[in-house]
Amino acid sequence: MLRDLLSDLRYATRQLLRAPAFAFIVILTLALCIGVNLGVFQLLYGVLFAPLPISHPQELYSLQTAKTPFDAQTFLSYSAYRNLRRSLQSTAQDTAQVIARSGISRAVIQRNGDASSAVRIDTQLVSDNFFSVLGLSPSAGRFFLDGDDESLAPQLPVVVRHGYWKQQLGADPAVIGTRIVLSGIPGVIVGVAPERFSGVVAGEAPDLWLPLSAQSSGQFESWFDSLGPGHGVELEKPWNKQPAIYWLWTLARVPDAQKSQSAALWTEILQPDLALLATLSKDPLGREKILRTRVKLISSANGEGPFRSRYSQSLTVLMAIVGVVFIIGCLNLANLQLARLLNRSREFAVRASLGASRFRILRQLSVEVGLWILLSILPSFWIASLTSSLLLRWVSPQGRLIPLDLHVTLQFACFAAALLLVSWLLFTVIPAFQIGRGDLVSATRSKSTSGGSHSRKGAAFLLAAQVSFSLLLLGVAALFLQTLLNLSHVDAGLDREHLVSIHLDLANSKTPESALPAIYGRAVDAIQQIPGVVGAAVTMCSPPGCIWNTAIHVAGHSEIPDNQLHGEENRVGPGYFHAMGIPVLRGREFDKNDTPDSPRVAVLSHSFAHKLFGNEDPIG
Repeated sequence: MLRDLLSDLRYATRQLLRAPAFAFIVILTLALCIGVNLGVFQLLYGVLFAPLPISHPQELYSLQTAKTPFDAQTFLSYSAYRNLRRSLQSTAQDTAQVIARSGISRAVIQRNGDASSAVRIDTQLVSDNFFSVLGLSPSAGRFFLDGDDESLAPQLPVVVRHGYWKQQLGADPAVIGTRIVLSGIPGVIVGVAPERFSGVVAGEAPDLWLPLSAQSSGQFESWFDSLGPGHGVELEKPWNKQPAIYWLWTLARVPDAQKSQSAALWTEILQPDLALLATLSKDPLGREKILRTRVKLISSANGEGPFRSRYSQSLTVLMAIVGVVFIIGCLNLANLQLARLLNRSREFAVRASLGASRFRILRQLSVEVGLWILLSILPSFWIASLTSSLLLRWVSPQGRLIPLDLHVTLQFACFAAALLLVSWLLFTVIPAFQIGRGDLVSATRSKSTSGGSHSRKGAAFLLAAQVSFSLLLLGVAALFLQTLLNLSHVDAGLDREHLVSIHLDLANSKTPESALPAIYGRAVDAIQQIPGVVGAAVTMCSPPGCIWNTAIHVAGHSEIPDNQLHGEENRVGPGYFHAMGIPVLRGREFDKNDTPDSPRVAVLSHSFAHKLFGNEDPIG
């Protein structure tokens, strides 16, 4: 059998060299069809199914309880997190453990006090047991120590993401112990995270991790919610002593046997925090609902955040489209192979007359096709890597690549093997079956190479299938193009063709807050003097909008339900609406007479004004 196989392989090589153009078309088609499918699958798996690169990711859960009043997030206060952690007295391996993290915040880093080396980076505050509970080991140095959450050491310990260490610090092991300055706060690099770990939030990757105690410096504030000044909230003071400020997401490593017991325990521990949260609700039913809230454990084996839901539908549709492309390519190759085999029918007839069985001829054809498929593997893997990289860069925001682990996995290898097997079957079995249905020996008595009516019907079927799938793909492409054209002409309510956002980086200048209005005022005046500038203004949020939610109470409208008492707030300077090209339908926009000492004024969007006032005139 081995001797026959080697003989078939030599014959297949001669056939390939005899028709190099046909072989090139086959290899190129297979490489493109398989490579593009592998590239999209790699993205799809990385977004939807890839587990976090931690120890036992199936044991990681997000703790979710009552949502905060304004941002509707499952934040907890620092005191609530500490109470949860203190409840876990045992340190046994089979006992649940709790960790906490903040949102990502921006900072300016300087190395060794060199102001010329200042660059903006992303930071995240995490609990001192964050890395140990996740079961990670540092690539260099160490992680945080117990007590770093509340330590007031003169230098903040810093853990660096492996990618940042490699790209920005040259993967230098001597970087451990380097002194840095983060937005004016001294720190020291103590460790480097593992290579594949970029955090527990899918699609986000902080450059540096800091202990929770860093929030006390006032330089690393992140997304938060609070009950407001009426509950003693003072944002300028450390948040770790204010139970009415919610700024931490909590996760837990919980063995399966401990899930129900841990959830019940944490529900009991959080009762004082739920009672505090319920005091903000004016509705007795709403307060009762908050007090009855139970802790839920939501699996975070694939990471937290809305990243998967944001891209899952698009990637699924794209996977279906490239799957159709793969089928079209295979059908095209099957048609080419059938035409080629029809021209070789007399050869097969001679071999059959000399005693070759149908299985022997089929094996010969299988080896020929297998050789072409083997030659297409390397270029298909290269195309897969190129496809996944290009798509990832295309959807990533400008200047920041979405962190996604695209290493080759067992699932990737299995999918590649499945594509190769389907290619081999469609390219070998269907054409050979059509040829083999006729009488091979009778072909030696005829000059016709048509292959008989069965072959003609098979060729017609393959051609019809190929045309049908091509029309389907063409229709989908036309609809997709129409959608893109429609989106490019959507009226966004502003002049989006002529807007430029300018960011003044004052984070490391130690400029007092009282001086900022004058600085921004001079900047706006200078920009307005530039020829061609129609208008300029200061805004708290860059376009397209904010996530700063504000509670709105309207005099004389106490019947407005709670779900209409929240709106997105943006604080802007004089001339903002003119500069943005946003028409003011009623009333006026802000001017230089609107100062901190003048009466407070606001401008509403048309839709929000209708929610609050209906058909009433909101002016005044």
